[in-house]
This record gives sequence, structure tokens and C-alpha cells, in this order.
Amino acid sequence: MYPMIAGISDLIGDNEKLGGFVTSNNRSDGEWLLKNGNFYVDSNQVLDRKKLKKPIKKQLPIAVLISGYTASSGEMTAVALIGRSKTKLFGEESANYTTSNQGFKIDKNSELNLAVGYVADRTGKIYIKNIKPDFEITGGDNFEDLKYDEKIIQSIKWLKNEPANR
Repeated sequence: MYPMIAGISDLIGDNEKLGGFVTSNNRSDGEWLLKNGNFYVDSNQVLDRKKLKKPIKKQLPIAVLISGYTASSGEMTAVALIGRSKTKLFGEESANYTTSNQGFKIDKNSELNLAVGYVADRTGKIYIKNIKPDFEITGGDNFEDLKYDEKIIQSIKWLKNEPANR
């Protein structure tokens, strides 16, 4: 998830809390932060990223397309964008892999990863199951010719009506 979120960090904004991990008891277990384009969990830098040579205009509207194929790190990336101003999710419910995982060493040759918690967006909403879009658009997919894909059509229509694009 870290490379995906860091890859769009210039769109998200800097010095932002994006979300975090939560325990099954709804206690914070690590906030996701962007600082100077780098991704942190609490105060631990988990990814170093080079800055773009030409900065992206701040607060551009972002349309996020999700579906049942949006899983795991894709869901974490969507969660990192939820709550950002001028950002909406379009499509269908995500795949339901919104858990946080932790590795446990068994012996020198083995490790076991277990789901130990969930994720929360920047507003504090916890995702125990899948992510629901702001604009649900069921069906209408056209992967062969995207200009006829209903989710793409609706997201472009929304983007064109956002103030930054007028």
C-alpha cells in the first residue's frame, strides 16, 4: 500500500493525515501521514519518495473509481483519499480486504501474517467491511472502449462540474 499512496502523494497534499490502522477494539494502531512527500506510520518513515520536478496544482478534484476488483492495497489507497476535499468515489463496493496485517515469526524459516485490525480514513470512519462509493454505479462497464463505460462517463461529468476545472 505504501508505494501506491506515495505515488499519488502530490495529488493528495502534503503534511496530511490520510487515515490509519485501528485495532479490533477501535483503538488507533498507527496513523498514516504524508510529510514532504514521504509516507509515515506514526513517526516511522516507511517510504522515501522523490519529489516531482514540476509540482501539481494543489486541491485538484479527484474521481476515484472502485469496484469488487479494488482490493487490499487498492482499498487502502481509496481510504487515503476519502475525506479529502474535492474527492469522490464512483462505482461499486470494493472487495472487502480492509484489514491490517501483522507478521509473526514462527521459527528461523517461517513467518505467519494475520489480520489483526482494520483501517480508518482521515475522518476516523472505520472500514470493517468493504468501501462504498459516493456515487454507486452498478454495471455499465466497457473495458474495450472506455468512452462508453458508465463509471468513466459519470466521473468525468462530475470532474467537469468541479470549480477547479471551470
